[in-house]
Order: sequence, then C-alpha cells, then structure tokens
Amino acid sequence: MKFINLTSKAIVMVGGQNDELKASLTPGEVVSYQLSEDFRGNFPIKIATRSSTGWQLLMDSRVFPTLQARDIYFISPIPNRKAGHQVRISNLRERGDNAKIRLNLHTTHP
Repeated sequence: MKFINLTSKAIVMVGGQNDELKASLTPGEVVSYQLSEDFRGNFPIKIATRSSTGWQLLMDSRVFPTLQARDIYFISPIPNRKAGHQVRISNLRERGDNAKIRLNLHTTHP
C-alpha cells in the first residue's frame, strides 16, 4: 500500500487495527505500508492536521486493501466542506495477476 498526500497541508495518518501505521506526510509526500501475511478485512485510517486551535480530524474511515493487489491511495481535499470528512481517499489498484503478467516479459499473452 502507498498513500500520497495531495492536499496543501501537512497531515498525520494513523492506520490499522492496532494503529500499526503512523506517518506524517508533507504535501506531495508518499508513505508505504506492507500488510501482514494474515491480513483480513478492512484497514481503519484516521487523518488529521495541525490547526491554530490544535489537531483537526480530517477523516476517520476505512480502506479495503487485499494481499492479492497493489494499492495506491490518493488523499485529496474536499473543497468548501463544513462538516464530515475534509479529505477523500481515492485508490488505484493493480491486481496481482496483472502485475505478474506485466513483470514476466517472456510470457506469451493471448
């Protein structure tokens, strides 16, 4: 899994069932995280930023990665949002079988 901060703010992320992912990302920065071999289900994630009054929670949600794919998560702002999540997460997923075909240059494709 890779997370990319597309906001104009530095953010802090905490993720996983036991908060095993802890990262700070400046705008444009990328952080990688490897799922454990026994991963099942969803991956809780919280995103916050520092404001003039303290910490501002931007998102408290979940993503749904799988061990059979590579996921890139794009964290982008939701403009003019007064309540609820202040950022959205979009993902790009490459399934493992596609990656295997692409990386094995000597395979004949149908």
